[in-house]
Amino acid sequence: MEGSEITSNLTGVEAIAVNLYTLSHYVGIFLGSIMFLVGIKMLITYSKNPNDPRNSLGGVLIIFIGASMLWSLQSSISLVTNTLTNNNHCFVLSKDSEDMSNNINKHNGECFNAKNSEITAELRADFEDKGRGEALGELLAKINVYMKVLQAIALVYFIKGIFLLQSIAKGTGNATYGQALIMIIAASLILDLPNTLEMLINTVKQATAL
Repeated sequence: MEGSEITSNLTGVEAIAVNLYTLSHYVGIFLGSIMFLVGIKMLITYSKNPNDPRNSLGGVLIIFIGASMLWSLQSSISLVTNTLTNNNHCFVLSKDSEDMSNNINKHNGECFNAKNSEITAELRADFEDKGRGEALGELLAKINVYMKVLQAIALVYFIKGIFLLQSIAKGTGNATYGQALIMIIAASLILDLPNTLEMLINTVKQATAL
């Protein structure tokens, strides 16, 4: 896993978010191994009975692709987020938002920091004009924590969406490939929520300027 070791000064909700993210990452890799074994089993079954619709080569291929995505989870997330928002994935581990080097950032993505983000620009200006610097610092720190929480939850659903492909390919689930794809895309947008919000804000500004 890319990034420095988790800092020991994390507490409360922030610690839960970071630990959930880290645990989910390793669970995802483990589920990738399960998918790979299931794919091999389906391939063997297909060679014995190619007429069984539950063991089609297409289904085997999808399971192998899903396993590969889970094995290289950070690359998979960055691939999707880069396609959707033109930014690679970054998850900050450090409690100190000034220390942006302590992160999970395999492909040099833009790490979110409420202290200099375009999203909080108007908020910062408003607080600074009113001379509420201390309150602003506390609020920005909370925003950084909330972003971590959302990213951690989104990672769980990103993994779930990929693993869902297994039951769909085997024909044992009620979900469809479309539902799994929507879950993966939605989770990716939340994993890169700062850039997703910036995209939406810019879109609204352009629409209102017409």
